[in-house]
Amino acid sequence: MDSTFTAISEEGIHNKKQSLQGMYSNSSQRLKDSVFIDSFNLENTIVNIYDNAAVVIFTVHTDKKVKGKPIEKRTRFYDVWINRNGTWQAVSSQGTVIPE
Repeated sequence: MDSTFTAISEEGIHNKKQSLQGMYSNSSQRLKDSVFIDSFNLENTIVNIYDNAAVVIFTVHTDKKVKGKPIEKRTRFYDVWINRNGTWQAVSSQGTVIPE
């Protein structure tokens, strides 16, 4: 992640530090709530590169169990990456849950 990273989701807008803290908090909370991910697949990935920038569109298909009950979820992402000094870094991510 680039230092200017920004994530947009139904929870709001977050910077790099908030996003990383959120990932850690979500992982800890899932364990406490008996949420276990069975599989995590990327689908329909499209990558468009423009010189030193790239736009990546993909769907995350997750199968999980919440307190033993199976749940399937799909989330569509739109990410922007930049190539800075030969290294690709994420600068923006937006995720939207796809309604069933």
